[in-house]
Amino acid sequence: GTVLWKKPIEQWSTNLWLLKTGPTSLTRRLVADGERIFVTMGVTAPVSMLDAANGAELNVFPETKGAEELLYSDGVLYALVNPAAEWVLKDFAPQQQSDQKRVSDEYEWDQKPRVLMAVDPDKGTILWKLEGLVAPLTPSVDGKRFVYYDGEKIHCLDAKSGTELWAGQEAPRRELYEYNFGPRLLFSGETVLFAGGDGTMRGLDAATGKLLWESPHEKSGYRSPEDLIVSGGLVWNAG
Repeated sequence: GTVLWKKPIEQWSTNLWLLKTGPTSLTRRLVADGERIFVTMGVTAPVSMLDAANGAELNVFPETKGAEELLYSDGVLYALVNPAAEWVLKDFAPQQQSDQKRVSDEYEWDQKPRVLMAVDPDKGTILWKLEGLVAPLTPSVDGKRFVYYDGEKIHCLDAKSGTELWAGQEAPRRELYEYNFGPRLLFSGETVLFAGGDGTMRGLDAATGKLLWESPHEKSGYRSPEDLIVSGGLVWNAG
């Protein structure tokens, strides 16, 4: 339980968000590989690579400035970057704690282009980039393939080159993506699982994007992202 090290973060999102209203993407700002930690040291800062043992800064990747989500797999760092390089909620102005309806009325996914970026952290080089619409919380990788949802379809890329392998059939979603919500997209072996908030979950063939099955999906927790959990060979959600 001993604290080994601390590092200050000068600028972050306000802590005055209304009760249980987000923003959920802030939970996707830190990943590690055992020896190193990859994190944005500010709400609009580029990704820093830190020594996990002592917190020393090993490198900073300038092209990732504006990174909103991070993934790490098989020696590659993946970042979802806002090309505007500014915090999308910089103008958030809380009024009162009970005024939760403002979140759905005023603050939701802006559906503006983002940049998906793969980085070699050892060399500090960019392996590939792709610009387009990417729904929050949906980037997922299994080492071989990288998937994301653009608000209409699921796309699958070669994780090493960024080449698109397939774009699946339309995957329905709920209408509003407020900042306290997020769809779920993840791998389970050779299956891609998706829950977009419309009351269903789907399994797609990871190699082709073909729809394998569809099942009811209970509404997840109050003001929270969709639940989609794989355990014991089964897919679970908590209604």
